[in-house]
Amino acid sequence: MLYQQPSPVVGKRLIASRYGNDDTFEADDEFYYFTHDTGGDLCAWRFKKPDRVNEQQMLQAFQTERNFLQWIQSKGSEISIQYWW
Repeated sequence: MLYQQPSPVVGKRLIASRYGNDDTFEADDEFYYFTHDTGGDLCAWRFKKPDRVNEQQMLQAFQTERNFLQWIQSKGSEISIQYWW
């Protein structure tokens, strides 16, 4: 059986996914994205890399923090809803 590798939803590159690809952490040249698929809707939030936080730290938080967006916001990054399908 072949399994398809997940691909980015809104960014240029997929950094990580979790929960059976229901959540993704993505990036493009300017922003990072968190996407969540509820099974009925798909939402993407956009934010810039917080100061004094590197991509590896964000990846670790994505993998371990249940509320990743709250963690990003607590580091000083402004989050906006980019897409809602």
